Amino acid sequence: MALPPGMTNRITVDTASSYMVFIPPSKNSKMAERKIAELQERGINHYFFIPDGKFRYAISLGIFKTEDSARKLVAELKKRGIHNASIAGRGKITQGIAFQVNNPDDHQLDRINDLLDAYPQITRKSCQQPGEVVQ
Repeated sequence: MALPPGMTNRITVDTASSYMVFIPPSKNSKMAERKIAELQERGINHYFFIPDGKFRYAISLGIFKTEDSARKLVAELKKRGIHNASIAGRGKITQGIAFQVNNPDDHQLDRINDLLDAYPQITRKSCQQPGEVVQ
């Protein structure tokens, strides 16, 4: 399927084998303990204090197989008033290639869907529109 020049972008995509939701590291253990108390006040009792390493004094709130699952927890935490949760990729990082198709018409979308049916190992994901904010 040939598309007009400038209609596609080739993008390198890094994917982690798992994702951690965490509260960023504090300066010391006392400050981390205060953050843990805040979590407990908001009814969050499933966490792990990280005492050393790259995330020293951070608080892990869970490990997830997919980034979407991690994002769901971050959204739930925001509803509970916790706005500083972050997501970090963990484990093996694999690189893949993505092709972004800009503003395809209905015929082009049909052809893309035909290709996806023929190659089930390839996935389709909607892209953020210019100016759109995805949370």
